[in-house]
Amino acid sequence: MGKDLQNYIQAVKAIFEARLKEEPAGLVGLLTEGSEDVRSLLRSACLIAFRHEIWSVLIHGRTFEIPLSSVDDDVTFDWTSEDQFDWMNRILIWLACILRLCYGTYQDDRSAPNGSTTFSSVSERWRILKRFLDRWDQKPPSCFEPLWYEERDVAKGRLFPRVYMATSCQVIALQNIELARITLAVYDPTRKRLGLDVAAREKETADLVRRSLWRICGLALSNPYQVSMVAASLGIVLCSDYIEGRREQAAIVDILVETERDHAWPTKWIAEQLWERWKLGDIGEDFSSLTRYLMSLEHEHGDIMRTPVGKVPWSIIYERRLVDGFFSVSEAEIRDALKLVLERFKLVIEPSAALPLAVALFNEDFCGMVEREAGEQGWDLGIVFRGGNVDTEKLAMLFDEQVAPNM
Repeated sequence: MGKDLQNYIQAVKAIFEARLKEEPAGLVGLLTEGSEDVRSLLRSACLIAFRHEIWSVLIHGRTFEIPLSSVDDDVTFDWTSEDQFDWMNRILIWLACILRLCYGTYQDDRSAPNGSTTFSSVSERWRILKRFLDRWDQKPPSCFEPLWYEERDVAKGRLFPRVYMATSCQVIALQNIELARITLAVYDPTRKRLGLDVAAREKETADLVRRSLWRICGLALSNPYQVSMVAASLGIVLCSDYIEGRREQAAIVDILVETERDHAWPTKWIAEQLWERWKLGDIGEDFSSLTRYLMSLEHEHGDIMRTPVGKVPWSIIYERRLVDGFFSVSEAEIRDALKLVLERFKLVIEPSAALPLAVALFNEDFCGMVEREAGEQGWDLGIVFRGGNVDTEKLAMLFDEQVAPNM
């Protein structure tokens, strides 16, 4: 496989080098709408190879192999353009320049292409590339206005922002913007490595990486094209060490599951590795039940809730998107709710049946949501109790040792 990869890289390099000799405007001229062969098979092949090279560099952390001309290093693009396809390719070129700066080139140098000295230092080149991002954040082209946007809201169970776009090229461009943002932040040569504020700066970087990853994933889930889901999987591979929290980890695994299931892209091995690294529990034989199992197990210890969500409930929760959020409670809170039902309602129910009542009584996120949406009057809640799986001995063990075993 290694030899095949090297042969592929050499062939791609040869194609680009030959083509760039005929294109004085560099890759900008070759890959944007101004090119004479804009609809040619060669241009399409170059675009695909260029994108694959970017992904390969990000995944493997190797040098950037496709040659770039000195023209391509000038990222002062025409900001009056409203052509979304041009912008998608310009962003690819800009991202390639960032990767060449951070990982080096096939020429193994950190200077400008062709031996020129356009930039005095790595720091100056980084600032120039960062300037493009700053301008984009200040005022992106109007053709990238979303059709609908909602911020991430964990309290409502919305772990990723909702960003609905009109076309796939808009989604790809915005995802690449975030991949570039992550790379620039992590490889910032101006960042202090020692000093009083280093820990705070590192935390800022970690927060930035997570926000960008949430946006990449949100774009993919809102616009589930194959290329956007693959880009989300790439972002997950790059940023998995920054993902904290059980619910976030569950949602990340869900994206990987959906990418393989719906788009036939091999992401199962990534999900399996993350599952083991995050110590999320046994995988079992049925890979499609990974996320369902995790969603039903919101706490770390005990046996109160260890039943996977069934096929019909899962179709309501996920496939039909009829559930707005998930709320978790501790085992102690489930026991308190169970005790309340036994003593006040005089009903014998299984421990898992007390979970909804525990959420209503003790979960601060749920109570806050009710207060925000319903005010002082609150909601009338309907909670269904069931008691088909009650073992009196195990039920007694949930409480004090003084509770009689034959209660």
